[in-house]
Amino acid sequence: MSLKKEFKKTFIPLKNWLKVQASFFLHTKDLINRKADKPPHADLNTMIIASITSYPARFRSLHLTLKSIILQNTPADKILLWIAHNDRPYLPKNILKLEEQNLIEIHLTEDTRSYKKIIPSLSNYPNATIVTFDDDVFYPKDTLKKLIELSQLYPNRVIANRTHQITCNQHGLIDSYQHWIKNSSNQKQPQVNFQTGIGGVLYPPRSLSNGVMEHELFMQLAPHGDDIWLYWMMRLNGNIALQTVNNNFEFYHWPFSQKTALYKQNVRQDGNDVQIQAMLAHFGNPLEMPVKPYISEEDKTV
Repeated sequence: MSLKKEFKKTFIPLKNWLKVQASFFLHTKDLINRKADKPPHADLNTMIIASITSYPARFRSLHLTLKSIILQNTPADKILLWIAHNDRPYLPKNILKLEEQNLIEIHLTEDTRSYKKIIPSLSNYPNATIVTFDDDVFYPKDTLKKLIELSQLYPNRVIANRTHQITCNQHGLIDSYQHWIKNSSNQKQPQVNFQTGIGGVLYPPRSLSNGVMEHELFMQLAPHGDDIWLYWMMRLNGNIALQTVNNNFEFYHWPFSQKTALYKQNVRQDGNDVQIQAMLAHFGNPLEMPVKPYISEEDKTV
């Protein structure tokens, strides 16, 4: 590992830890008061819900991620933390205190692994805009702002701070995940844009197929790949993902949160490819699915 990479791996997460803790300590009272004020998105058509899930192996660093979401300069109307019933007793005091301060809401749900971060929110808030976040990442203060700004321009589209471009091999078949163009988007062929959860993804109401809630099917086809399932549900609904522009985000994981990271199974062990092939066999090629024309909010009123 180069000295530059070693520096980033060790110093920047520590810097982010200090930044989150200091900022939260200094502004806790303002953050609590802000929750009591007029909802920050009362002028929009939908409530903005930040939705996240976690499990005991990640609880040690979870409060840091939650605080970085709470500290967003454009805040969500609600921050929902979904926890499996059996995991509730293991939540540490620093997370329970955030709920006591009315800064987050903790809800219990069925253990559907990473799907807990979106499926319960979609079920309970069908008319809300759901923004999903990973539980092991530091989020810069304008992460949510970037998503909302682009969503205001394209209200029907899925918006992501980070996307990959799906590539095809010489036979025209979807290539191995390892060969996709990472952290990149395609404006001319947006159907190849694959949203990744690490940077935060904004899902407007009804932006996904009605089949998104089919629990038995997503656990069968993509049990460890919620991003894969959600991409197909977006394409089945004729929708596409757009990547935010002019962001220089680098999303850093908390260093003590990666012992059980899904990417070790999905990327290093080709788990993504297995799940992608299962989705292809069941639903067909998403790159060949039509894209519904964009309809602006003004068009809807005509």
